[in-house]
Amino acid sequence: MYVNKMSTSRPWTILLLCLVGIGELAAISRQSDIKLENNGYSDILLAFDETIPHSQSFINKTKDYFTRASKVLYIATRQRAYFKDIKILVPPTWPDDPSYQIAAVDQTLYKSDIIITSSNINKRSVPQTRTYGGCGNPGIHIQFTTDFLFKDRYPPYYSHSDKFIVHQWATFRWGVFQEYPSAGEQTFYFSTVYARISAVKCSILLKGRTYARDANNKLIQCQTDPSTGLYTSECQYYVYPRYPIGLKTHVSLMDHHYIQEVTGFCDDDADYATKHNAEPLNRQNRLCSHRSTWDVISNTPDFVGGRNPPTNYTDAQLVPKFTFIKAARKRRSVILMDMGQSAQDDASFLKLSQAVAHYVGANEVRGEHQILVPEILEKPFRPKRVVRSAHENGDSLHAIEDMKYELSNIKEDDVKQLFSSEVSPSQKQVIVFSTNQTNLPNTTAFKSAGVTLHWISLHPHPGTNKGVWTPVYYSHGHPESMAHLDAVYDVIQRTDGTSAYTVKLFSATKILEPGQEYRDTFTIDNSLHGNLSLLVTYTGMLPLLEVMSPSRKLYSDISSETEINHELKMVKVSLKYDEAEVGRWEFRMKSRRSTSTISLVVLSNSTPRDGIVPITLKARLMLNNDSVPPKMAAYADVTQGQHPVTGLKVIATVFRPGVEDGEHTSPYKMMLLDKGAGADINKDDGIYSRYFPYLTGRGDYLLTVDIFNSHGSVISHWTEEKLDRQGTFSISRSAHGGSVYLHTDHSDNSAWRTSDIPDRNDVYPPSRIIDLHVVRKSDINMTVTLSWTAPGDDLDHGTAAMYDIKYGQNGLDLLKLKDDSPSVPEVAIVTGSIKNPLPDGTTQYLTINVTGLFLIKRKGFAFLIRGIDDFGNKGEFSNMVTVGFSSIPETQRTKHVTGSNREADVSDTAEYMAVPKVDILQSKAGLWPLLFLNVILLTCFLLIGIVFMSMYHRDRYLQPDSSSVLGIA
Repeated sequence: MYVNKMSTSRPWTILLLCLVGIGELAAISRQSDIKLENNGYSDILLAFDETIPHSQSFINKTKDYFTRASKVLYIATRQRAYFKDIKILVPPTWPDDPSYQIAAVDQTLYKSDIIITSSNINKRSVPQTRTYGGCGNPGIHIQFTTDFLFKDRYPPYYSHSDKFIVHQWATFRWGVFQEYPSAGEQTFYFSTVYARISAVKCSILLKGRTYARDANNKLIQCQTDPSTGLYTSECQYYVYPRYPIGLKTHVSLMDHHYIQEVTGFCDDDADYATKHNAEPLNRQNRLCSHRSTWDVISNTPDFVGGRNPPTNYTDAQLVPKFTFIKAARKRRSVILMDMGQSAQDDASFLKLSQAVAHYVGANEVRGEHQILVPEILEKPFRPKRVVRSAHENGDSLHAIEDMKYELSNIKEDDVKQLFSSEVSPSQKQVIVFSTNQTNLPNTTAFKSAGVTLHWISLHPHPGTNKGVWTPVYYSHGHPESMAHLDAVYDVIQRTDGTSAYTVKLFSATKILEPGQEYRDTFTIDNSLHGNLSLLVTYTGMLPLLEVMSPSRKLYSDISSETEINHELKMVKVSLKYDEAEVGRWEFRMKSRRSTSTISLVVLSNSTPRDGIVPITLKARLMLNNDSVPPKMAAYADVTQGQHPVTGLKVIATVFRPGVEDGEHTSPYKMMLLDKGAGADINKDDGIYSRYFPYLTGRGDYLLTVDIFNSHGSVISHWTEEKLDRQGTFSISRSAHGGSVYLHTDHSDNSAWRTSDIPDRNDVYPPSRIIDLHVVRKSDINMTVTLSWTAPGDDLDHGTAAMYDIKYGQNGLDLLKLKDDSPSVPEVAIVTGSIKNPLPDGTTQYLTINVTGLFLIKRKGFAFLIRGIDDFGNKGEFSNMVTVGFSSIPETQRTKHVTGSNREADVSDTAEYMAVPKVDILQSKAGLWPLLFLNVILLTCFLLIGIVFMSMYHRDRYLQPDSSSVLGIA
């Protein structure tokens, strides 16, 4: 890494504030460059991971699969969309090729829409789409592995990678989900429409075989579990992949897409052959309120309101254009410092200079990264970190001097002059930090020049980013916010490759009074392999710093490993890899004779080792302005490579706008959860989520996420049947989650009310329950026990006031008539209570006696539930569950006692349409009526047989001789 000086009479520099202007987005998703114009998707970024060796075979297969997938997509969307333009990012380790273009700085694995990684024998996970936002919202990226994409033997893909690409694209782009059972979900369900056990599938016309295997691997009939009324877990459902005599349905690509005849998506408004199966508890029904995939897709921004109507393109027109890009070996960053009229020695200049030092220090290990800094920073930086280059400085600064702080008027040629002296191609980026609130850049000039721009302002968000092409970073006024430092590492993370990782382990800012000290700990785990740095910035006097390793070795501000820069007010402790001991580290900071604001960042510059990559943390604060009221949510994505890390304690801190008692509104801390409830749509996927309802008005909201010395497990093998956990890590991580701007004042909530109670400030109802399921049922007691994760009073925070449970005996009717359907009365509750919800995140159980709930003579029930808060705000209805009951004689049933805490008995009677278990003992009282009935039926059959035989012999006796009739002698 080279740091070059730029001489200028005007102060310019860098800083990155990770408050991305995501508040302008309408949906919960990441920013992507993908566009859909004239039915064609363009600017799709597909990346090969650096673990994949160069292979022309992989390249050819990738092009072939996505070419075929383009046609599949066109047919599935009813001639509305296809893949038009795909950019393929190849690793920098691959050989150069004249056809390769130079990738922009932000065209990295981090920002890719589709990632192809090599398969690891010990950690093989199925392809997946990382998604936060839920139904109808785009995802983060698609991950494919070489095994599943390029090898035919891996089920459930069966040589149909083109269809599977569209299957994953549907989740990534449109927010629809799989319609086959997910890990831990039931393979079968009880259909209240057909009064039988059915396999989870869409369409219901798909054909297959239900079977189980014994200890000798022989096929046997499925048995039922009397506690659920469904087949036991040993029972499987095999869908026929081919139909020689034809199939009456062609859906769904979100279910068994590998079937040759399947070409489309299930639809609500369709004939029977493509009708959506709304009853089963699959992921699509659970997360999308039992809507069909096509209903969700057709109402996304891609197609709603008649956008991109059907066309008649030929196969040749559906072939994508593939552009190969490769990251240049060299990267050049120009750091500009727009101070306006600010003095060079004020607090703003110090903040910017410290941020530059963080950026330069984090890139010191990257020898191919050249950083150009202004002359004004030459003195604060150590001579060993500055490389003079008068030739480059003279060419580069000509454009800067002509700008005269008018970056809003910069031209494309001015931007090109910043890089006019380079002798070989490089990735180019400009990082500007500005104190001019209204001086927004002409981002078009940077884009046209092929330069990535990072724009930062020390001012708060102005409320709009109209006309700005690049993400703009804004500051936050809270004294404990260290956004100007956190942002540096966010930009590094966005532009990092996979050959080296900048991992932030810990960060904190404290205001210490004279003599006050601050102690804390952080953990180094064995996924890290690199140098360790502790960077302290401060105001006032130099503080006392002590760091203790796990082996009790002490480092301080007088140690040989410590570098002090008094001009930058910065202390850096640098430790080599062999000194960065795995385990718990301690540190102590103490203010001396003056009040000081002290910030600490612990950093690891780590490289992969023996196939082991560091555990990384990414965080984002998202705002959905389409919901009423607007919903804000925090997300943390923890992975090792592409494998989720679960079981961690993840803490989110949200800095809010406003003033309390003359001071800034205090930040709000909350734990993020990976339970598959509330804002978290999938359990144990390494994405920790939670809504944030505690808004303080119009303004900027900023997120930081920390993992403090927490134990977690890496999901090493992720299939549709199970999750295998490999290894336990104790880790510390810290990440900046960006910011969003809330345009509507929270105090003006008249338009947000979801109940009829006036004059209140409670605008958020309980969150939607997305994990309602049947735990057990009893045919003898006629009871069913339901379970779910309790929502909160405000979304997934607090405790709801009560529950409303709707029921019906036809699931489809219940979905159509939710509000008008009857509610389960309190008298039917055996255990649990609808009036005493548990706190949010708690697993709740409730047992219902259905004896008095029968509406028609049908053996099944369907249930929905929603939470209601103490202001009458009603949450959305949950996913639906169904349960079937067998006919049990009244003498065998246990009399229901209201409010009884007695555990429900398990019925020993086999469910109809299923094979009972062989060791079931029937009572004698129940056998006599059956024996008597069998005797009567046998007698009737014998009498009927005798009558038919007598009629047959009588007819033969009365029939005339044929020869007489014909007159033959």
